Amino acid sequence: MARNDRDGEVPSTRTNEWRDVQAALQLARQMAQGTAQALRSLQFPAMRSHVLRPADPRLAAQPSQRQARVRALLVTHFRLRGFDPFDVLNLTDGYRRLHRRLMRLDRGSFRMVTSQVANSVAAGGGGDTFGYVMPDDDHIYLNETYFSLGGGAATDPSSRGTGAVRSRTGRSEVVAGGGDVHVQQSLPVRAGVILHEATHLVFGADGAVHRAINAGTSITVSGDDCTHGYPQIMTLTQAIGDAYVWEKFAHCVHAATTR
Repeated sequence: MARNDRDGEVPSTRTNEWRDVQAALQLARQMAQGTAQALRSLQFPAMRSHVLRPADPRLAAQPSQRQARVRALLVTHFRLRGFDPFDVLNLTDGYRRLHRRLMRLDRGSFRMVTSQVANSVAAGGGGDTFGYVMPDDDHIYLNETYFSLGGGAATDPSSRGTGAVRSRTGRSEVVAGGGDVHVQQSLPVRAGVILHEATHLVFGADGAVHRAINAGTSITVSGDDCTHGYPQIMTLTQAIGDAYVWEKFAHCVHAATTR
């Protein structure tokens, strides 16, 4: 088992590598749990409006500012229209399942690989260069270039100064040490990668955005732009079928509800 082959290597405890992966995992758990709770807060008003007549005075209460933000994000990213309470319930259950899966992950659930290995898998349509999962395998493979500051681990020289795949953006800090160059992505970006890959483990969700990336399409909407959804996603069904949407919605809800 080595990070320069497809088997990968368990995150190191000799350096801060596992600590950094663990911090991203903890934030991913918070994002999934917080998103489920935010959606849960919409269920009672949605169910109430579903069963009561429009003239009923019990419908007069307005949603809170936080609820209004979450509703707007549902329209933008999951393309939810009409706020059917069962759609909200299904998405709530989805994020609860994600949270449960994330809670089961530990150090042994992850494998670190070099950028060269990650790029090789991505070129075969198996994932992007930040992280990926493999069929019939419960491990999450992480590109060490974005999840480790080095400390002796081999890195791919071709990754020097690049820092992001087309589908993800965000402020990066290039850190040099021991002759290696690693790109230290922000904690929310790394947490989003772990949540994204956990979505693949739970739902599959290799949908329209993934197909566009694998076909070489440039994704012009960044992962941290909460005002725009992915143009490849037109319906709720498409949104549910794509891990990029699950990741981005959780990121945006977390950002909107923790200010």
